[in-house]
Amino acid sequence: MELLVKAFERLGEENKLLLKKALFAGVILYVLLLAIHDLLPYALAAGGCFYLYRWLSKNNTT
Repeated sequence: MELLVKAFERLGEENKLLLKKALFAGVILYVLLLAIHDLLPYALAAGGCFYLYRWLSKNNTT
């Protein structure tokens, strides 16, 4: 861990800012992918129910 801190301290200000932005973007992407992964089964079930209802409604009216 100390090696990482020393390497971070040796970076220039512009590179430090770039590294912080990249780490922040990585965390945000991780959280979004985790949320999508957790909610995907519910979204697929809701989409399936919607299209089944639509298909049944279309077939019953003719």
